[in-house]
Amino acid sequence: MNDYENLQRLAETKDERSYQYKESILGSWDKDRVERWEKIRDEVLRKPTIANLTETEFSELYIELPEKANKYYFLDSHYPHQENKLLKYSFNQQIGYKCISAHSVLLPQMLEIPGVREYFNENGYAVFFEPNKYMLSESILKSIYQGALGEVVGRCIIEKKLLEILGLRFENLPIKSYEKFDNKIKDIYFDFKNWNGSFTPTLSSKISNIRRKMKLTQADKLVVVNVLKPNFEVKPYLVTIDGAILMLPYLYDIQKREWNYEGLKKLYSVLQS
Repeated sequence: MNDYENLQRLAETKDERSYQYKESILGSWDKDRVERWEKIRDEVLRKPTIANLTETEFSELYIELPEKANKYYFLDSHYPHQENKLLKYSFNQQIGYKCISAHSVLLPQMLEIPGVREYFNENGYAVFFEPNKYMLSESILKSIYQGALGEVVGRCIIEKKLLEILGLRFENLPIKSYEKFDNKIKDIYFDFKNWNGSFTPTLSSKISNIRRKMKLTQADKLVVVNVLKPNFEVKPYLVTIDGAILMLPYLYDIQKREWNYEGLKKLYSVLQS
């Protein structure tokens, strides 16, 4: 086995370990686990790549690359890999593999939103993936980084656009509700999303799971917020018949460089009531 293939296999092992590490924290939340989870989410936004594992206390979240880089390739789940006995990770582009990079988790797209790049610079979050010897595993980028990115950007926009005007602020969730949703304002819960351009954000496809989580947290009202407009036309907002759930399919359209003012106005009226 050559060094390249050895790193591929090691990346697979690290990916599984990073997933298991994440799963070991999730579930039965307490104060210590919440603090650790918040620290991890903050760390991945600051350090999507690192030069050395000594730079982080969460070394299990990173895979080693053959040389300094800011991307790698991961086997597409739709590709017939079992028949071909392909490894999940590749460090060169090839058929059946998708590129994993800052672009695939929507970082450059998020930074096109007015005010977001400045906010990231002020808070020490990475505004690009620096070429380095280590990079977050695919499972961590997908399950932690991308969600944290959507929450941080969505929260930043709503704070600047609405909350400062209304004199309101986001509150942390009580431990019993932690990670079922993201934040709350008074009795209104928020769930931020970072859906990619091909995802169809519909209430009907998510309603049963949303209702279940609302029942568990005893939430009467929920706002679901996706940050970037998908690459097809959507309504500025969607509301359930009982008014308990409001969904904003996007906050900003980077193609037209326009805010979803109609959706923001609707959210403004909900927060005022």
